[in-house]
Amino acid sequence: MKKIAIMLFVLLAVITLAGCDAFIQKPASEVTEATDDDLKLLSYYMKAFGHDRVLGDTDAVLKGGKVEGLTFTQDFDKEALTLTLEVTLKDYDYDGHATNDALGVYQRLATGTVTVVYSGKMDADGVTFKADKATFTEADGTASVGYASIFPVDSVDITAEEVTATFTDKEKENASTVDFTITDGKAVAITNVGDVSFALGDVINLSINGRIVADTVPETPVETPSDGESA
Repeated sequence: MKKIAIMLFVLLAVITLAGCDAFIQKPASEVTEATDDDLKLLSYYMKAFGHDRVLGDTDAVLKGGKVEGLTFTQDFDKEALTLTLEVTLKDYDYDGHATNDALGVYQRLATGTVTVVYSGKMDADGVTFKADKATFTEADGTASVGYASIFPVDSVDITAEEVTATFTDKEKENASTVDFTITDGKAVAITNVGDVSFALGDVINLSINGRIVADTVPETPVETPSDGESA
């Protein structure tokens, strides 16, 4: 009986120690940086971004139409002067080449979710919202080639905490705005599709296939000692 009691005690001790180990703080694993090949693959997908296509499709949905692979809900805040779009993509052809390239070399598709916040000011007419900035947050998706291409290209998983963009004219020389028509507290159209291009700004915590792009990680601010404290 005594031996059984001792064995139970030992067994209980082992279980307890194993349980405690689960609460021990493990050191965080090292962050894996994106490779040159990751960056090249991302560049392949992003260099074909369709400025006219994206704004034109957004305009079509605002007007009540349907665009294959693109849906969103909207919220216009007249006090903060922001238009927020909660976007869902499903094999969305964001470069616009699906109908004019039989080989599919340029047909790039996006699947995933992203929140887009347009910010700006109301025009004097009280109807036109002129957005001079777009902020993309919580971007999480996959870019892929839609159908057989003469070049084999892998799909790529992309996440980003935040990406900002401003707008220029088509020549990319002068600052511009995306002009939304606001009716009854909602955006119902974009009036200058075809006249505006996106200009990439800051990118925060971008990852490619789970590997972080080092240049997009914000620097940790250095704390300086207050008066009377030693450094």
